Amino acid sequence: IAPLVTEGNAVVKDAQTKLAARRIEVDVQRQKAKVEEARQTAAPLNKPPIPADRLDEAEASINQIRAALEAGKALTERDKDYKFYAGEVQLRVDELATKLAARRIEVAVSAQKAKVEDARKVAAGLNKPPIPGDRMDEAEASINQIRAALEAGKALTEQDKDYKYYAGEVELRATELSTRLAARRIEVAVHNQKAKVEDARKIAAEFNKPDIPA
Repeated sequence: IAPLVTEGNAVVKDAQTKLAARRIEVDVQRQKAKVEEARQTAAPLNKPPIPADRLDEAEASINQIRAALEAGKALTERDKDYKFYAGEVQLRVDELATKLAARRIEVAVSAQKAKVEDARKVAAGLNKPPIPGDRMDEAEASINQIRAALEAGKALTEQDKDYKYYAGEVELRATELSTRLAARRIEVAVHNQKAKVEDARKIAAEFNKPDIPA
């Protein structure tokens, strides 16, 4: 009887082992299917160049892959093939995330440059020499708008070296405009003051002519 019991136990143990392996196999297949479904959703959304109005959607699709991988994390300890698969997918996910981050910066730079250039166009017209005396405040406000646009995009100078160079060049041009405007203010002030002095001299000349009637 003992040999039969031993043999029976071995058969049961073998069956249990095979059943456990099959369960892992089925779990891996199901998990891979979920991951691949998420990857298929993400693929078209992350095809470069990613449209500016779909960046958030693209990011959400990447997060869905990460969520699927996280849900199958326990399987990486139970199945070496799935562990390798999940590792490879994670690498691709990291690549997508890096590309998406770069695209976000690219879109932000493009939008910020457009704002700066709009401000520069306004300033160019108002600061064309000689600046009319009655429009100097308006000209100064237009220069301040350029600087405000540059300030709004300041964070981008740390993220994109080309934008950093561009912003530096624009700041130099804005400083040149400010310098010319300051000189123009002095010029106008001097002109106006001279006019007042000359008006006073004319009046004085009339009253200081020889033989002034009593």
